Amino acid sequence: MNASGISEIWDITNIYDVAKFVNTGAQGSFSFKAAMGEVRKYITVSAADYYTPLKESKTRVANQNLKGTIFNNSQGQFQDIDYIIITPEFLVSSAEKLANIHRSQSQLNVKVVKLENIYQEFSAGKQDIGAIRNFVKYVYNNASTIGKRVKYLNLFGDASFDFKDRIPNNTNIVPIFHGYDPSGNLPNYDTTMTFVSDDFFGLMDPSEGTLNSNDAVDIAVGRILASSVQQADEMVNKVVEYLDIESYGRWRNEYTIITDDLDGDGSTEFVPEMERLAATLTAGQNRPFINIRKIHSDSYVQQASAGGQRYPEAKEDIIRSINYGTLVVNYLGHGGEDGMAGERLFEKSDAQNLNNRFKYPLFITATCELTKFDNPYRQTAGEFIYWNKAGGAIAMITTTRSIFISDAFSFNRLLSEKLYAFGSTEYPTMAEALRQTKVTGNNNYRIIAFVGDPALKLAVPKPRVVLTEINGVPLAQSTDVLKSLSYVKLGGRVEDEAGNVLNSYSGEVAVTVFDKPIQRVTLNNDNMTRTIAVEGQSVTVPAITNFNTLGETIFRGNATV
Repeated sequence: MNASGISEIWDITNIYDVAKFVNTGAQGSFSFKAAMGEVRKYITVSAADYYTPLKESKTRVANQNLKGTIFNNSQGQFQDIDYIIITPEFLVSSAEKLANIHRSQSQLNVKVVKLENIYQEFSAGKQDIGAIRNFVKYVYNNASTIGKRVKYLNLFGDASFDFKDRIPNNTNIVPIFHGYDPSGNLPNYDTTMTFVSDDFFGLMDPSEGTLNSNDAVDIAVGRILASSVQQADEMVNKVVEYLDIESYGRWRNEYTIITDDLDGDGSTEFVPEMERLAATLTAGQNRPFINIRKIHSDSYVQQASAGGQRYPEAKEDIIRSINYGTLVVNYLGHGGEDGMAGERLFEKSDAQNLNNRFKYPLFITATCELTKFDNPYRQTAGEFIYWNKAGGAIAMITTTRSIFISDAFSFNRLLSEKLYAFGSTEYPTMAEALRQTKVTGNNNYRIIAFVGDPALKLAVPKPRVVLTEINGVPLAQSTDVLKSLSYVKLGGRVEDEAGNVLNSYSGEVAVTVFDKPIQRVTLNNDNMTRTIAVEGQSVTVPAITNFNTLGETIFRGNATV
């Protein structure tokens, strides 16, 4: 045996008294003396086994002082911050484009902060989600007054379960909080008990940070899902178009609800629950200007195919509704990473082919895992809805893991109340509406994420247009029935959110007149039943629901004010 490659031999018989024998000169053979009388243990050591410290080419750390400069404006004076965008250096130019939009159009003081600088100052240069939160907390705690604390946080970049970049094409751009089971009783991956959440970065109180039921998010947090400059620019351009004058139109009055059919536990209440939601939204004291489009899949004829049961007409209506333009799409039912419902009401390919430029809706998905964006191995339907550069969603309030049906119901009710600001004249941003919903205390809402710009408000049509008379007769007194081919004169006024008439308003009003509501009924395609109470007794009946939809459009046009 050639011993030239062995630099040392260690006698480790007694690990607390190791003897070392050196092969001086790297001889091909060498010998040493050892005590006899017992079995001894040796290991050989090669010089090739040593790790040699390397001096990196970039070892200098540039001077910085986030704490001392973050509040400075362009004149070097203190100014409270409304909106923080955190992004890696390679996406800064895209993030600045978004920041400039809100500086000019929303009058927000926006700061774009490099992720690398946060790590340098708050975690000695190491990746650490705690460093991100501590930086945000520093800004939050050092505002001039409580009322001027930072309101919005944008994590500008995609996320991944792989924090160590061990997988190819990883998307760990801005890391995310991953929940775990401290008892160790759960498997490594469980869609109902483990979770990811950006809420962690918005927990500002000293006792918060574990995302338990006592933690309440203090800042509206959103995430721009982008892993390249091109993708980031495309998502920012959608925000530009959403705020552009070309996006104005009657589509902003539309609200589309979609429900799964009745084929499993709890599914018999999908349609009744969304009917209650529709009635609440359009109630006179809430937002009666909303036109609800109802796509209850169980009201369509179910068709058998080689791949299983399908609802082709419902799918067509969903795509048509989005492409025509709708301010909100709200889906309730079963789903997963590949799309909505087992009958494939809406799939990845549908999301990629949407063409609704300038008419981007908010997608609300009370379903399971539609937007599990932390898995680079499998892109989801929700991500494709958001990534469509000329269609799809402007933002998503969406699930990243499984959600229980009861939680989906309660969440949808609360969110609608906050999103449309019932009882208020001031609408919150979409992400702020989600934050207000989450602070109700239901810990299961943590799996719901906001994808998009957290400082962006829903494009609710303003000012309000109020119909006051028909053919010169006040609406309260009118009993006219509109007849086919007849000449009808409609009168009204333009108001602000407080009900004050805007006498100086000048512009155009988009007018749509619907025929009387159409009565429809679900078909109970899968022969499900539900239990109802009749005179104090529980009775099992077929799971059929009667509902009304908007009547046919009999006039659509514009009028000058």
